[in-house]
Amino acid sequence: MSDALLFSMLAIPAITYTTGIFADLPGMDHANVRLLGYLEALNFTQLFTGSAKKLIGRERPDGEDYQSFFSGHSSTTFMAASYFSWDMSAWLRNRLPADAGVATKLLVGSIPFAALYTAAGLTAYYRIAAEKHWFSDVMTGSLVGIGCGNFFYLLHFRPDGKVKKRSDTTAAVYPVITPEITGVAVTWRF
Repeated sequence: MSDALLFSMLAIPAITYTTGIFADLPGMDHANVRLLGYLEALNFTQLFTGSAKKLIGRERPDGEDYQSFFSGHSSTTFMAASYFSWDMSAWLRNRLPADAGVATKLLVGSIPFAALYTAAGLTAYYRIAAEKHWFSDVMTGSLVGIGCGNFFYLLHFRPDGKVKKRSDTTAAVYPVITPEITGVAVTWRF
């Protein structure tokens, strides 16, 4: 079950953004930037997850291997939930009438977060139930995924879903792969 949730959580944003590139979907402006930001968040989530698994080498509860810490299913689904929730929340709020109240905007805007975080939480639960991870594995994975999804979405977009202008961007993250160094470079402009 956790694999089905994982693949669904990964595919839905990718399909939505790809469709937005080739079709004129209402409210899906800059779908190419959305897709690239999503892939950037996914790549960094996988970089952090894979690195931790190799460096820490914690044994799984079922004794299968030493790749337990931290949960890749959890980090990936929570990243997708975080990133895509921002977009869907903005999309729904932008379709409300102009005179909609604050409570209505908050309620409607919270629907994607509730639905997607529930699916990600179920994925984490199933990883524990299948004895593939310890509780601390899925909690850490969840926090890493939430951090990556939120960071990369807010790096490229405002909370209302509008693309940031290049002058609005104050941080950038780049992978660094050389014969001597493999890691991440972070730049911050102030």
